[in-house]
Amino acid sequence: EIATVVVANHIAIWDVWALMAALESPLSFVARASLLHFPIVSSIMRALRTVGVDRRNGKDARIKVSQRLAQADAPWPMACFPEGATTNGIGLIDFKTGIFTNECKTVTPVALRYICDSGFDLSYTSNQMSAAAVAKHFIRTLLEPQKKIQIIVLSPMHRSYNESNSDFASRVRRAIADAAQLQLWSGWDANRLRSAWYQSCSEHI
Repeated sequence: EIATVVVANHIAIWDVWALMAALESPLSFVARASLLHFPIVSSIMRALRTVGVDRRNGKDARIKVSQRLAQADAPWPMACFPEGATTNGIGLIDFKTGIFTNECKTVTPVALRYICDSGFDLSYTSNQMSAAAVAKHFIRTLLEPQKKIQIIVLSPMHRSYNESNSDFASRVRRAIADAAQLQLWSGWDANRLRSAWYQSCSEHI
């Protein structure tokens, strides 16, 4: 049984479809509010009842998530990538606690792993600002013949009595890291991830 909230590590844009396919259910994703203004994409997101939040304002996220969890008539679970950004599938950065509100009592953790026989890095780090680099990576990913996403759906995890939001988030994070054999990173070295991503693109494109 899927909990009301689904959380997963975030590697690439394909994660959204991978989660819905694995869980065999539509999901209302928590995403940055600006995406709701993108052509075409916004229509899909609104149809899925995406919860748009200001990622720079933790209070905004907590309020909107709490409101969504309070809706008794919600048609499907809410999903979130609590890292708040994509990483390279090697490590798991600290979880933001906006999804782990007091109303969030149970979550279904999902661990994602991208596997490519050629060695091409299928991940997409969201700090890439070059549209050309993003487009090249997207096309190269589509053309890669031997690729797959391993999806590990863990058993629902319940908040312990008097467990804080941050402690619950940390416990779920460790479970996902263990399942996907990911390193736990206490910080996010954006420059290192950016360099690794560009190097992967240049070597395989």
